[in-house]
Amino acid sequence: MILERRIKDIVAECLSVDPDGVYPDASFESLGADYLDMVGLFISLEEEFGIDISERDANRLKTVKDVTWYIRCILESRALKNMKREGDAHDL
Repeated sequence: MILERRIKDIVAECLSVDPDGVYPDASFESLGADYLDMVGLFISLEEEFGIDISERDANRLKTVKDVTWYIRCILESRALKNMKREGDAHDL
């Protein structure tokens, strides 16, 4: 829930909308985002979460839920890789 709330806050801030109006199924188009808004949003998300969002992936992310799922997958994958590395280090 913390991830969802942080993404919601970033979306609201970048798109200058009320956070209470940012629902998971809300499309960025319905929130009034144009191309430049989306560029700013993705830059903010990259900086906040320490990730890189490719242009190809960015073009596929149409809703708040899409972005949340995408970022969660990246963060979980990163955590699993770190756990594996730590496990490998203990095996030495």
